[in-house]
Amino acid sequence: AARNRPARQWQWPRIDRRHAGLVLAVLALALLLAALGWWWTHRRPALPPEPVSQAPAGVLHVTDAAPVLVEDLPAADLPEAVANPGLDPRDQAMLADPDLELARSADFYAWYAAGHPVPADESGAHATAANQPAATLETVDDDN
Repeated sequence: AARNRPARQWQWPRIDRRHAGLVLAVLALALLLAALGWWWTHRRPALPPEPVSQAPAGVLHVTDAAPVLVEDLPAADLPEAVANPGLDPRDQAMLADPDLELARSADFYAWYAAGHPVPADESGAHATAANQPAATLETVDDDN
């Protein structure tokens, strides 16, 4: 004959006084370690005693220790001084020579007759297109 047992209800396990103290000590130690870990990760960093450059190694470091030099600017209402080019008198004589253009042409023709390539004409102003970068530029928003 099968006996029907009444269903047991779940109950909290009974803990004696010695085990209860050990459980409370382990719980207090875990809370203390968690608080210490939180404090360690959220504490403010101490500032260095001197200004430190953030430049990478091998780059000239800039610090705030350099003295600041101040000098007065000239007054804006003074007349401008005449620029003195200071050319050598031989150069001035060459540039004043009316046959200078003929000499330049003869020099060019000698260059061309010797088999050298014709140099590109750079006398006029011309627009140049900037080289397009192969890769896109990195920005601060790339990490986000």
